[in-house]
Amino acid sequence: AEYRCALPGLSAALTCFADAEHPCGGRLVSLRNTGGDTRSLTLLGAARFALGETGYGSCAQAGTGVVIARGEGGVLAFFALRGAQTSTTEQSFFGFADAMRSLQPAPGSVGLLQPSLALRPSESASLCFWLGGCEDEARLPALLDQLTPSRDRLARADLLAVGHDHVYVGGAAFEH
Repeated sequence: AEYRCALPGLSAALTCFADAEHPCGGRLVSLRNTGGDTRSLTLLGAARFALGETGYGSCAQAGTGVVIARGEGGVLAFFALRGAQTSTTEQSFFGFADAMRSLQPAPGSVGLLQPSLALRPSESASLCFWLGGCEDEARLPALLDQLTPSRDRLARADLLAVGHDHVYVGGAAFEH
């Protein structure tokens, strides 16, 4: 599925897809500076992990460009973006629409990815956030090296219509 948004001086698209080879999905964010000035942008990706039967006990750790979460029974999940600053929080009511409905924390940890970039006039950039699972943490670096949002990979991907994705850009939101 693809979602588009335009603001004065900035256009953006969000493409949601499932990888054809690995148990993960991508969120490709494409940005273009349509204005006359350089735009400095900071994006924020968030994933709430609730692994295992109950979701409680999920523990997320921030690494270099990746947040790794472990749950009951050795379940491993990841949220990744090359070059992004990473952090975690236990507060599942961090900043999104469903958070405003209830102040009761839900199970799991929240992983945060925060890339920053500058776009000169007419310049474009694409960033791909990955969320998925991996059976063995030792294999995760190799898996992340294989995950690239190339045209070939997108052509083989299953595009998803996802009901709870939100991307906020300069006060406007992509929302399905």
